[in-house]
Amino acid sequence: MQLHDDMAAICRRFDGSAWSAYPPIAPPVGGSIVDAEARATLAAVLAALQQAGLASVT
Repeated sequence: MQLHDDMAAICRRFDGSAWSAYPPIAPPVGGSIVDAEARATLAAVLAALQQAGLASVT
């Protein structure tokens, strides 16, 4: 089971015995080489995961 904790802005997952949390995924920033197409694709993937309730994005 999985849920989104709005107060903590993170997703939590129950593995059958305990709840665990994983942090939000940050969008790509910085780096010495900027690949605009790759960043746009990653942003679209993160948005889709967020809309599906599978990930939090900062």
